[in-house]
Amino acid sequence: FDKLGVQLISRSMTHDSKGTAAYSLGGKDLYGESDILWWDSERFDSDEGVRELFNNQAVISGSRVPIIFTKYEGTISTESGQRAWLANFQDQIDWMPHTISQENAEKLPYALRYMKCTFEFSGECKRHNYDQSVCWIPRIDVHPTTNQRSAVGYTKRSIPWRVHQWQGRKLALTLLHALDAALDIWAKDLSDNGPPLAEKYWHIGTRYSDIRDAIRTYERADGNTTACEQLFSRFPLVCREPMHAYTEWTPRVTPSNTSLVTILKDAPNGYRPTEPTSQFSTLFDLLPLEWQIPDGHVDVHAVAIATTQTEAAKEINAMDFFDDDDLFIRGRRTTSEEEEEETITKEERTTPEEQKEETVETVTLEDIVQEQIRLNQQEAQHQHQQQQQQQ
Repeated sequence: FDKLGVQLISRSMTHDSKGTAAYSLGGKDLYGESDILWWDSERFDSDEGVRELFNNQAVISGSRVPIIFTKYEGTISTESGQRAWLANFQDQIDWMPHTISQENAEKLPYALRYMKCTFEFSGECKRHNYDQSVCWIPRIDVHPTTNQRSAVGYTKRSIPWRVHQWQGRKLALTLLHALDAALDIWAKDLSDNGPPLAEKYWHIGTRYSDIRDAIRTYERADGNTTACEQLFSRFPLVCREPMHAYTEWTPRVTPSNTSLVTILKDAPNGYRPTEPTSQFSTLFDLLPLEWQIPDGHVDVHAVAIATTQTEAAKEINAMDFFDDDDLFIRGRRTTSEEEEEETITKEERTTPEEQKEETVETVTLEDIVQEQIRLNQQEAQHQHQQQQQQQ
């Protein structure tokens, strides 16, 4: 996306037992709009009316109409006149090899390890799927003011991190294939008809409004009500019109605009609750030590940042490619010629005595990385000792 000049915004709108219905009743403000919307809440919401509400609100609540990834399309295809954009991923668990032992796990591709286990090895799989998730990784640049939990809490219905990784990779590959197919279509049109590219290939036109209008005005031919209208029989309007909401539940797409605090009146004594105006920390997250990709296995992040280098780019320091997920920090790209010129300029404008006075103790990025690795290893050793004590 970065190479195409597109800003990618990804949101995880996980809200556990509060369920799809409550959030969909304020869908325009709580979920917001999107180009791709993935519903995976079948563990919580089995009601057909709730699913229909979710689909309809997703389509009519924003300026965009998303592609909805869902196992349960309900009646939205019919209500939209077969115009709605729907998709789905297969679970693909059946063909996965079983992890039957630690020795066997080491022989499997990293992405398939501990995903499907025999009964005898289920305990170890649980540890690798759930117990490796952590709330906080000790770091030298941020010091929480409250004690952090040693592990992430979960229930039987919680989705483990390895499944999230599996699903995320499927979505990423889907987008890559879609972009590849789109570029092929563009290239063919330009080859056949010459520039400029025909507008139908890069303009939505009336597709969004056609889909929304069809859903808003839909009436069943038999005169009966839809599953959503039956569920909300007193207020069937919620199935056809964008819904707004204020709440303190999180996550919300624009929390500062949809908080109850924003619509409260001052108390008689002038008191009015306020929300924090800034986050405790906006720094990048660290990758848990046990999540690091073993040598010799596919590293999706490394693939993502790989590119064909130009002559100028070959001068870029390897440290420039550090990224949020694994302590990579994007640094200033300085060619060797610039560094040499900068050194000469400094020598010309200062005397040896002044240079000595300017000398200060510095900490390089490599120092920070090594210190962070040491802390990660120390934390991993501590967790291992705790597990042994519990056993």
